[in-house]
Amino acid sequence: MCSFQVDDGAGVWEPLREAPENTLWGDLRPSEAIRLSELVSAACDQARDRCVPIILDELTAAGVAFASEHPDAARPSTKPLISTGV
Repeated sequence: MCSFQVDDGAGVWEPLREAPENTLWGDLRPSEAIRLSELVSAACDQARDRCVPIILDELTAAGVAFASEHPDAARPSTKPLISTGV
């Protein structure tokens, strides 16, 4: 289950814990809170699965930009960090 955090570390999405007043899940029955938690957890998984490739693309673009701006910078070993299976 995912839990969204705010700057002070307090969770803002924890439907199975005691809910503060005026929260969406404050008046849910336990079975409803469990189902909502399952749906939100699945949504978090789907969002993470969609975001990881985007983040990797952006990091790759940043590395390429750096390499073109600083062609003489020290480079690590050319051994791949991730096995490609080839």
